[in-house]
Amino acid sequence: MLRIEQINFRNHLKLAEFFRTIGNEPWFHPHPFNDLEAWRIAALDKRQDVYLLGTLNDTPVVYGILRGWDEGWELPSLGIAVSKQFRGLGIGRMMMEVLHVC
Repeated sequence: MLRIEQINFRNHLKLAEFFRTIGNEPWFHPHPFNDLEAWRIAALDKRQDVYLLGTLNDTPVVYGILRGWDEGWELPSLGIAVSKQFRGLGIGRMMMEVLHVC
């Protein structure tokens, strides 16, 4: 079962693991994909932006964000990245549905 959670200090190491698996995708680069950025996202306090991680059996498989509110934008940018080996299974669509209600 897919589990989707907000990024925090309990799961930021899983986010860092996910960042290492996707590398530098040419079509999705909202920020650096490295350990430091995973920690920075977990450390964000009192944010409006949404950063989510989805796992299957404790394996990180999808990352979703709504960001821009913290910078004062009325409407956020949306981004979703799915691990290559899990594409085509509807995981991105599930993340989109969760982001839609955030």
